[in-house]
Amino acid sequence: FNPSDIAALPSRAPELERGWLAVVALDSNNPDTLASYSDRCGVAQNYCLAAPGAVVTLAANSTATNPTYQVWSGTSFAAPQVAAGAAVVSGVFPALSMDAVRQIILGTADDLGAPGPDPVFGYGRLNVGRAIAGPGKLDWGTMSVNLKNSDITFSNDISGSGGFALGRSLDSDTKVTPRLVLTSTKNSFTGGALIGPNTTLETLGKLPG
Repeated sequence: FNPSDIAALPSRAPELERGWLAVVALDSNNPDTLASYSDRCGVAQNYCLAAPGAVVTLAANSTATNPTYQVWSGTSFAAPQVAAGAAVVSGVFPALSMDAVRQIILGTADDLGAPGPDPVFGYGRLNVGRAIAGPGKLDWGTMSVNLKNSDITFSNDISGSGGFALGRSLDSDTKVTPRLVLTSTKNSFTGGALIGPNTTLETLGKLPG
């Protein structure tokens, strides 16, 4: 089953994909399984991921001495978890664009189903713990990294056919030379890196590509 027409819109207008995420819901009791009420990623698999679809809330009639709870479920509860995860990643890397944040969210998801992005789970299950360590895959071409005035460290193992383009915004302090630091010794991305003026790339392992 394909997602809604709106969720799959970049499949009809590819120029939208750089700012798009589609989300499907997982069964919160079996988090490796798609929820029975959820669509699959389908044609949106390259910009889709999964998150738990159930949340526990206090019931409206709860009191301080007699709390009661309700379980709500639906893809409408899965999508906000991805949005919140993106907000956390943006807070860790405030100089990165929203497209770079989107790539990090997708590329650090836990792979579910068939290896790689698939029509059921897309890139897999949201993993904010991995996402705050930077990209895990570079599957979307060159990731632009705006270093501005401070260093950025990526510590995940990074794979994929893409690479990095280091640059700085016009309001940057030219008296400092910020760095992109890659701490993994197991990076395998093949797109290399373009290093702009007054920027530096440091890696603890061999720079692939």
